Amino acid sequence: GVRAAIGALVEADLVRGAICIGGAGAHVVGPAFRELPIGFPKMVVSPLTSGQRRFEPYVGLRDVATLHSVADIAGINEVTEKVLRTAAGYIVGASRAAGNGNGAAAEEDRRPAVAISMNGNTTKALDRARAQLEAADLAVVVFHANGVGGRAFEQFVADGRATLVLDYTTTELAATLVGGLMDAGPGRMETAGRMGVPQVLVPGCVDFITCGRWEEAAEEFPDRVMFRHNPELTLVRLTREEMAELGALFAAKANKATGPTSILVPKRGFSVPDAEGGVFWDPEADAAFVDALLAAVRDGIQIEVIDAHINDDAFADAAVQRLLALAGLESEVGA
Repeated sequence: GVRAAIGALVEADLVRGAICIGGAGAHVVGPAFRELPIGFPKMVVSPLTSGQRRFEPYVGLRDVATLHSVADIAGINEVTEKVLRTAAGYIVGASRAAGNGNGAAAEEDRRPAVAISMNGNTTKALDRARAQLEAADLAVVVFHANGVGGRAFEQFVADGRATLVLDYTTTELAATLVGGLMDAGPGRMETAGRMGVPQVLVPGCVDFITCGRWEEAAEEFPDRVMFRHNPELTLVRLTREEMAELGALFAAKANKATGPTSILVPKRGFSVPDAEGGVFWDPEADAAFVDALLAAVRDGIQIEVIDAHINDDAFADAAVQRLLALAGLESEVGA
């Protein structure tokens, strides 16, 4: 009912943008905004958009813009008048830019889509992979492996929008198992397999979890090897025992696949700091992951351990070649 009504209004061009102004009650628009398509202008103006670690009930997995109202929404005054005028300008401008009303709608990309998971530690390899996949006339959609991004990745696949999956950065599995900020939930790395979408799986950044500030991470995970990613985020190295448990979990999820599935494992490290000489370099811990994975993965799933680092050109090329092979496409990588 609600979904159909909203869809009909958008389709008839009777609604060209959506804006919500309010305090804590602004969360009520979450379900409605989730029914609006990506690219349709939607915005929340609230005093809660600053200083809150979790604004997900207001944004969810949609492209919702947020504007901090500075003052509470309680009448028009010298602060709220300026903020609300700005908000009106944003939503009107977004509506025009999106092609509703005065603009021309952008033509939808009809190429088969590849869903990729990435973070800063795998950007180097995936920039290379993305260029090669686009050269093969595939549309590439990259999701940041930060918890919410992982859920958006799974939803994109569940919506039937991904023809292929390159799940290169599966660090969110470690968050589900051990903790930290990037937990994408128990269904992570399962949707493509359940739907039979051809997929290449890579244990990118499974060697760590992402936590908050250094002091907070040290208190929650004492006596751990840590890496200061930036002032707000600290990476915490997993132990050998955790890596073994994670390898078994990775295999269990891969084993659920009903379609073509291939696993590629880099022997020389799973992330930037997990390289020889790096702060996370721990070959024994990485080997525990690999051993557990090999022991648990079922027959019928291709698996290969490659003598390379996850960001090496050779490894990125191998992932692209394997993905294109699963799709029955010819590869010119390395030609």
